[in-house]
Amino acid sequence: MRKYLPIALDMDGKNIVIIGGGRVALHKLATLTQFCQRITIIAPVIQPDIRAMDVSIIEREYKSTDLDNAFIVYAATNNSEVNKLIKKDANEKKVLINVVDNSSLSDFISPAVFKTHEAIISVNSEGKQPVLSRDLKNYIKEHWNDFLSYRNRP
Repeated sequence: MRKYLPIALDMDGKNIVIIGGGRVALHKLATLTQFCQRITIIAPVIQPDIRAMDVSIIEREYKSTDLDNAFIVYAATNNSEVNKLIKKDANEKKVLINVVDNSSLSDFISPAVFKTHEAIISVNSEGKQPVLSRDLKNYIKEHWNDFLSYRNRP
């Protein structure tokens, strides 16, 4: 059984590369743009919603040199062979990788995240139940103000 260490990474000045330009990449961007300003999307086809975001876009097929300056890479293609190639290249270049649909190929899993002015809440189920993680994050988000009110009582 895999064990995951929950940590918070300093992303100041570090690069994230997402290979893939579809719905899954867009979903990852919704969280990542809250924490990192240096994100590059690489894919032959890019969703319009991604184009509207403040990220670098390279519209072409993946090349191994795309990981040369990456700290983290997300393999978010719908092609398992390409994702395996990205994993191989990431390992050779010592880049942390998340293969979004295959935790066994990933160095880390992405938790469900809720960010407020007071705290950053992340929930994970060690990759076993992502829907549970998402639902628990949403429950905390929905009850956050109640928690703060209760906590701040005299």
